[in-house]
Amino acid sequence: MPSYEMIDGKQGADFGINAAIYQIEPGGDQPGIRIYANVDSAEAYMAKVEGLGGKVIVPPMELPGAGIKIGLFADPEGNVVHAVEALA
Repeated sequence: MPSYEMIDGKQGADFGINAAIYQIEPGGDQPGIRIYANVDSAEAYMAKVEGLGGKVIVPPMELPGAGIKIGLFADPEGNVVHAVEALA
């Protein structure tokens, strides 16, 4: 994507937060923060979300050619989080 940039928040450390910055296109997403969490199993995390009072927005699905499975959920306060599972 031409207006998309990845950020390496770990910079070689064992812990850190990687991120991406992108420009909102006219008529596209609403401005705001997008949270992406790497998880071992997207399905297991979605089940846990529902058990803790969150809501699954988009069930986990494989993104063709991307090597990941991703699902979206909202926490009990309405914050949207993307659970990302690497398909190695």
